[in-house]
Amino acid sequence: MSSAPTDTTVRPSLHALTGVALVSLFLLPALAVGFQRLEWYETNLLFLARFLTDAIWSTGYDSWLAMDKAHQYLSANEGGLGVYQAVFFRDHTKFQYPPTSLVPFDLLRTLFDYETLVYLLNAVGWFCALGLGVVTTMLVLGCRRFRDLAQMRVETAMCLVLCLGYFPLTFSQWVGQVQTMLSLFAGISLLAARDGRDGLAGAFVGLCCAFKPQYVLVLVPVVMARRWRVIPPAAGVVAYFLVLSLLMVSPSDYLDYLQVLSSMSSTSEAYYANQSIGGAVLRYVGIGEDRQFLTVFPPATTLTSTVSFLTLLAFVTPLIVFGRRASLSMQLAFGFVVATIGSPIAWQHHYGVMLPALGLGVHHALDTRRHLTAWLLAGCFAVASQGTWLVYTQYHSVVKTIAQLPLFLAGVAVFVLLLRLGQPAPAESLAPERSG
Repeated sequence: MSSAPTDTTVRPSLHALTGVALVSLFLLPALAVGFQRLEWYETNLLFLARFLTDAIWSTGYDSWLAMDKAHQYLSANEGGLGVYQAVFFRDHTKFQYPPTSLVPFDLLRTLFDYETLVYLLNAVGWFCALGLGVVTTMLVLGCRRFRDLAQMRVETAMCLVLCLGYFPLTFSQWVGQVQTMLSLFAGISLLAARDGRDGLAGAFVGLCCAFKPQYVLVLVPVVMARRWRVIPPAAGVVAYFLVLSLLMVSPSDYLDYLQVLSSMSSTSEAYYANQSIGGAVLRYVGIGEDRQFLTVFPPATTLTSTVSFLTLLAFVTPLIVFGRRASLSMQLAFGFVVATIGSPIAWQHHYGVMLPALGLGVHHALDTRRHLTAWLLAGCFAVASQGTWLVYTQYHSVVKTIAQLPLFLAGVAVFVLLLRLGQPAPAESLAPERSG
């Protein structure tokens, strides 16, 4: 198992790496403001300041409003149209979550009114964001117990500040996104897998899948490597939510949800916050609005659906070919990154799951003396932590299209670097870490 990087060779490298990353965290937005590229309120520093002051009382409702509209429709028991036909297709509310996601929300909604529940869920999100910072710090430092963090106070403090300055994470919490919780679940699964707790890792992957089915891609390299201990807990968690959801919705709603997924893959979103190839194509050809979030999707096109399919295929193929040879923790890291960059719609906050993957990769790179890879991963963090302020460029459309994809490009680089890190040396066994 991995241990904390305390030897004289690794510790100075870690200090230099985190020090430079901290400088970039504050220097890049300062330069952007200095060159009048954007205002202070548009930088990651604002969301860091908010998180440390009043974000725990955030009134963001990005996820909660759509869930509440679905809850209200089901509670009214109108009959006729299914929940997705009514809420998504008829009312144009972008409720994009599966029926299983309504199970915990419906329970909480019966206990609290909507306004109180928003405060409660965002407060939980605040602790989840802080928890992900701690989990990522443990991954970076190789710690297996919380008490180990106290033995490396300086490194722990530096890593925590970096994590809380990661724009996709703090932005997710501020706008009221369930993604904040899912990012923590992803981080815990990586931590559990690293420490050999395959079942626990699988259970948290299952939790992620219950809210976002695309995370089933995380299990692709796991299945290819025949790590069967991970699958039953993941399947069990999903089955539990599935059974409970069928007490609320009909089986036909699941068929309607497939239509929702098909619709999103053929339309995508042109708004610059959509950090995916599908969104970039729409922006380049001029379909939709790149500076304004619209309540309706752009028109469905064959181009969008084709690009979405080819993008997913391009990332899943190396995941299958090379991912099965890696350790379980690396396999899960690959999967979470691919599930994000391969999606037709990947909002900024969806890249929160990339933070623990970065932490795992940096530690592994330093531990194996691949310092260049560690620095490249730190560079990816620096780009991703700034959000999407490069959207303000006025250059030629090709350059502008590329500049509007900082998170996606960082995600692709992280995926490639993690794949390289995950490949065993020729002398190593290619067998799974654990039998069974």
